[in-house]
Amino acid sequence: MKTIEKLNYYLANLNLLFRNLQTYHWYITGTDFFVIHEKLEDFYNDINVQIDDVAERILAINGKPLASMTDYLKNSFLAEAEAKEIPTKKSLEAVKSDFEKMLELVKEIKVQAEKENDYGTSAQMDDYIRDYEKKLWMINAYLK
Repeated sequence: MKTIEKLNYYLANLNLLFRNLQTYHWYITGTDFFVIHEKLEDFYNDINVQIDDVAERILAINGKPLASMTDYLKNSFLAEAEAKEIPTKKSLEAVKSDFEKMLELVKEIKVQAEKENDYGTSAQMDDYIRDYEKKLWMINAYLK
């Protein structure tokens, strides 16, 4: 899979991740509601910025970003979050799992971009790797 294809795969999953985070944000319950509700909003706002940055990167390297929900669903590995109440801890466990998968994918994209001498994409993935690692550290600290 070439860098543009991997970026589109990532873009599809980012869009599903955004929806999942927003769904958890709406449906979480529990004693930590206020704190986790706000944190989930921070997460999906960060992902929203990534969506635009990744789509623009695809365009910058002469690709065409996927843009329909149909394409996103067809090209993603993340499972859709259900529109039902979910305890705060369970929502963060689901987010952790999704972030771990996304971290692995951005590492794959970095490797592919390096093979193609696409240093701009490689550098962009460095930022995402650091961001996922930090978020996962925080989530793991919370879940202990």
